[in-house]
Amino acid sequence: GYQFIGWYTDNTFTTPYDFEEAVTGDVTIYALYLEEFAVSYQSNGGSAVAGEIVLDGDLATEPEHPTKTGKTFDGWYTDDGTFGNLHDFDNDAITADITLYAKWV
Repeated sequence: GYQFIGWYTDNTFTTPYDFEEAVTGDVTIYALYLEEFAVSYQSNGGSAVAGEIVLDGDLATEPEHPTKTGKTFDGWYTDDGTFGNLHDFDNDAITADITLYAKWV
């Protein structure tokens, strides 16, 4: 459920550790791991859309639009049925597992 990102010289993970630099004394390095979250797509009767795994704080990649006979795809929403919260793939960071629902018109 976590992905290793790298080694750092500080516990705030701002300075990557340089393994080429000579060690002249005691050194503490810190491992940075980010949690992985599942983004699932419920196409609500449309063609299947594969989910993805996204690192904490990253953006999901907008998938190809699903298709549904006689309907027009109108976006991915975080709420099914009321469709009041359109997911913004350019700005909405993923911070937990999430299911996005297709709206059809």
